[in-house]
Amino acid sequence: MNDIDYLLQIENKYGLLYDKIDDFSYWVFFRHDIMWRLLKRKNAYGEAHNLRNVSRAKKIKLRMKMIKYALFYHHVNIRNVDALILNHERRVWNEDHYECIYTDDIAKQFDRAVVLERPYQQSHFRPVDTKNLVYTDWIEVMATAKLYFNKFIAKKKYIQIKEQVKTKIQVACDELSEMMHVSYDLDSFAGLIADGYFLYHKKKKMFAKLIERYQPKVILEVVSYNMDCMIVNELAENFKIPTIELQHGATGREHLAYNYPDGVFIRQFPQYYFSFSQFWCEEARYPIPLEQRKNVGFPHIEKKMDEKVGISQEKNKVILFISQGPIGEVLSNLAVELNKRINREEYKIIYKLHPGEYTGWRERYMNLANSDIEVVDSNKVDLYELFAISNFQVGGYGSTAIFEGLYFGLITCIYEKGAVEYLQSLCRKGIALPFQNVEELYKLIQENPKKEKQNENFWTRGALQNIMREIQMIVG
Repeated sequence: MNDIDYLLQIENKYGLLYDKIDDFSYWVFFRHDIMWRLLKRKNAYGEAHNLRNVSRAKKIKLRMKMIKYALFYHHVNIRNVDALILNHERRVWNEDHYECIYTDDIAKQFDRAVVLERPYQQSHFRPVDTKNLVYTDWIEVMATAKLYFNKFIAKKKYIQIKEQVKTKIQVACDELSEMMHVSYDLDSFAGLIADGYFLYHKKKKMFAKLIERYQPKVILEVVSYNMDCMIVNELAENFKIPTIELQHGATGREHLAYNYPDGVFIRQFPQYYFSFSQFWCEEARYPIPLEQRKNVGFPHIEKKMDEKVGISQEKNKVILFISQGPIGEVLSNLAVELNKRINREEYKIIYKLHPGEYTGWRERYMNLANSDIEVVDSNKVDLYELFAISNFQVGGYGSTAIFEGLYFGLITCIYEKGAVEYLQSLCRKGIALPFQNVEELYKLIQENPKKEKQNENFWTRGALQNIMREIQMIVG
């Protein structure tokens, strides 16, 4: 059994997925955060997403911006919409504006759609080309104000909830931490959930009003395990509105948010899951039946592939490192060591940071910062253009970008230590090449195997048409 199996066993044993505090399914909302903290402590992972370390003046400026967004972008005058879309707030640059690569193209297919966007680190990427865009900063501000009032002023209720949480989770967390051979801090877990209790109740009231205002026929979302999506999914069940998650990354049997014990019903999970391919429909233990997992594809990658056909390659063979926070320190040091070994007249290394690593990477990865390696640390650089000009990609842990690189035919090298099961599976099937250290990686690069596309298994074609067809069938 692995650590995720231990989690599912404990959830079943103690009935955590069905337990509530005042209608708040506390464990469902925070199982992902709690388990991630345990795994991070056990495996010494780096942070998946690093928050900006900003000055007091900058913090004040950001909060003033949030208030501006809350006041001027909190609604649009439209009702009875075809779709309510909760996009991915971490937009990327596209020529002259920022776009959500998961939802913008789909939103344009509807005559009447409203797009909701959460703040990303207290801000939003602008300019945008998204119609009927509503920022949820107003909900964030009001929910946070309620939390702070109860946590720091009227403290009695907060203290009661925190103690109640401790009583409910201690035995289960003790047993889980013992199975995983890792220690944990009960007070921090209880504080996390107590904070969530107050945020949840305020947000639920405000999202209910928002759904009543727009009265959508269907709700589409990205990253279903953030609190906002989970609350909306709860409400949608009450309103009899179908909810659909658009896949945004690799799932697999080791992804905390997509694996549940068999046979459970999770009100906070979307009713349908639209995947990149049939491979992903069956890769995780989703809490919905197989017939509600739809193999549709990913419109954005198809569009980008068509755009990049025939793009001229670099003079040197490009080795593209695909970084992620949990293994960023190790991978960046591997890149630096490889850079010392390669022939610079034949090879060039580009190190692509994950968006969650952009902040403060020079302090965390000092060897990389002091090298002459080209580092991509901005959403303004097109990932697919990097794929188009590259010959090799190097990654590990659990990056979806690895599968996107395979779509572009990159020779794929996987750092095995810490790589999740589906990346290890690529190695076993001969689709990717495993390595343990820089010497093995250098040897793989020197052998220079043939570049070959691997899109039939992981990416379904005709994605936009598939998505709209499935939505029509669901809505009726």
